[in-house]
Amino acid sequence: MWMTRTDYDRHYRALSELERALSASEGIRQTYSEQNKVLQVNLDWLRVRVNQLEHERAQLLFNYTGVKIAVPQIQVDSGEPVHPLAELPSFSDIGDEEAKKQGMSWDAEGHVVYK
Repeated sequence: MWMTRTDYDRHYRALSELERALSASEGIRQTYSEQNKVLQVNLDWLRVRVNQLEHERAQLLFNYTGVKIAVPQIQVDSGEPVHPLAELPSFSDIGDEEAKKQGMSWDAEGHVVYK
């Protein structure tokens, strides 16, 4: 298949423009990747600092007023979704021997008795 010189030049120019656009977008991607790394380091430092300040504030309140308060913690999210049933308590049977160790028994009507 033959091609005229003008068609060849037009296709060659289009390819070179695509290559330039690709290299420019790769440079932008690399820049954003580096900025994201810097941002994550800054956020980690900020998390540590805020947690430290919350602990200091709670200690100062305890020293001056004698009141203990709960201290919130800022933590990194793992990103993995937590199944809603994973946070429920376990309702599995602990067995008769473990129940005796913990002081549990049954009354005459069949109810559990805790000591």
